[in-house]
Amino acid sequence: QKPVDLSQFQRTYEKFDTIINERVEITKHGVVDGFGVVAKQFLTRGDTICDPGAVLCRANRTILSLEDSHHFIMLQCHGTQPSYFKIHSFDLEDPHRVARTFYLNEARGDLVPNIRWKHKYYQQRNHLFWEILRDIHPGEELLVIY
Repeated sequence: QKPVDLSQFQRTYEKFDTIINERVEITKHGVVDGFGVVAKQFLTRGDTICDPGAVLCRANRTILSLEDSHHFIMLQCHGTQPSYFKIHSFDLEDPHRVARTFYLNEARGDLVPNIRWKHKYYQQRNHLFWEILRDIHPGEELLVIY
């Protein structure tokens, strides 16, 4: 197993953290339920946004679903090896310690999702990305199907 280059990890984290902070914010105003994530700027269909707070974990079991708690969720990852992203809520007061994915609301009823989760390999790590399914305007909530 290769040793982890923490300086490379830190640079990648800071890069994605800067991008996500520029593009979206967590709020409790004008969202479907509780807290939600809204666009701060125009998001174009087909673009992706990485949530650097999501941590990929290898699973020993093959059946995983979205498991909720007050502090984290586990999001199943489909691929050759069973795995999941552990998504922490950390501390809402410090936006650099929050996995924004934790605060995405589900598109329920007549609401249509405007993003979907996908994972991509980048800089020797798997990262959780949000793919923009249609153009999203500033102030509009990002919604996903769990």
